[in-house]
Amino acid sequence: MNKKLVFLILSGFTLLGCHFNREFVNREEDKATAEKTADIFYENVRQENYDVVKNLMSKEFYVSTTKDKWEKVLRKTDSLLGKVESRKLVNWQTIRVEGTDARANYLLQYKVQREKYESAETITLQKEGDSIKVKYYSVNSDGFAQ
Repeated sequence: MNKKLVFLILSGFTLLGCHFNREFVNREEDKATAEKTADIFYENVRQENYDVVKNLMSKEFYVSTTKDKWEKVLRKTDSLLGKVESRKLVNWQTIRVEGTDARANYLLQYKVQREKYESAETITLQKEGDSIKVKYYSVNSDGFAQ
């Protein structure tokens, strides 16, 4: 009887330490989910709805900057490179994990045609609660060197 009790207790501890996850990599539906947030991001940048854009950013994004500084960066980018005229998704990656360690991360890379210069832009997104938020945003363009 003692052996059964010890076995049950050890089995319980083993199960408590287990993680049950299911991982999904580069699924089209996850890409579509990320692109919806990117569409909202770019449309509101184009319309200068910066309060909406600020609310799309993750908590982690604001560890390294303030909302006021972020708005200045957006305005300065539009001033130097011009407004976004079109964009084309050139690369993407997604990973979504369901289970005890649930998370979702998305990477979208765009070739962006702006009024004055072309740019290469990267948006990294992550799931926060029930929404997808922008964790990282990068713009590379020769227009910054002019």
